[in-house]
Formats: sequence, C-alpha cells, structure tokens
Amino acid sequence: VLGGVMALGKGATETSSAIQGMTRFLPEIDKAKAAQQLQSLAQQTVTPINQVGMAAQQFAPIFKHLGGQAAQDATFTATHAALMASKLDNIGLADSYRYLTAITQQYGLTADGLVHVFDQVTAAHDRLGAKVAFLLPAMAKSSGALLAARGTTSPEQTKNDQVALESL
Repeated sequence: VLGGVMALGKGATETSSAIQGMTRFLPEIDKAKAAQQLQSLAQQTVTPINQVGMAAQQFAPIFKHLGGQAAQDATFTATHAALMASKLDNIGLADSYRYLTAITQQYGLTADGLVHVFDQVTAAHDRLGAKVAFLLPAMAKSSGALLAARGTTSPEQTKNDQVALESL
C-alpha cells in the first residue's frame, strides 16, 4: 500500500513538474486538462509521465504561436506522434522528438501535418520494413536541400513540401 501511495505521489509530482515547464511557453495552459493529457498519453503509449512531459516541453515552443487551447492541443498531438515513433522502432524518445521537432520547424508543419507525415513513416515501416531510426533523420536532413532548391515560402508551397515529405 505504501509503495502505491509513493508511486501516486511521484506521478503527481512529475505531472506538476511537466506542466510547470510547459507554462514557460504556454502561459495560458489549462493545467487540469494538461494533467489529463499527460496521464492519458503515458497510459496509451506505456511511457513514464516524466518522459511524456519532457517530450511535451520540447514541442511547446514550436506551437506557442497558436495561443491558448490550440497551442496546448497541438503540443500534445505532436507529443503523441513522437511517443509513437519511439515505440514503433525502439528509437530513443530524445531522438524521436529531436527529429520530429526539426521536421515540424523546417517544413512549417502543423501538428496535424506532423501526424500525416508520421502515418507515412508508419506505412513505410509496416509495408517495406523501413527503419524509423533511418527515416526520421533522413527526412529532417533533406529539408534543407528541398527548401534551398525552391527558395520561396508560401502556404501552397508548404503543403507541397508536406506531400513531398510524405512521399520520401
């Protein structure tokens, strides 16, 4: 019983710490909803809450420009993709969010756009046996060449980049 109480206390402390770290970039965060989102992702992906929180804190600065609930939801959507990528091919969580953060920033993707890209990575893994540990770094590194080749940024071009990225 004592061990269960201590584990519960540790989970609450880790949840609170993660939310506190996210408030730096998402000052309008709904703390109760964030706690539920952290715990839900931890259960869905069988990942310790401190690791879920660490991943969420990496995505918070990327989506802070959305403001309010949209920023919070986008952060947790991207966090879910990073957690699933780490589980898909047993790559480190730090590598997963590092590459997905780079892909998101370099291509200007939304959280939903990142999910679509991850779906393609999953399909390549399932159908072709492609290793996530090789795909994510290749996708992150290819953005520089693609962006340099086209030279402009527009919403339409960003959508085209996403299609090109998904086809890799």
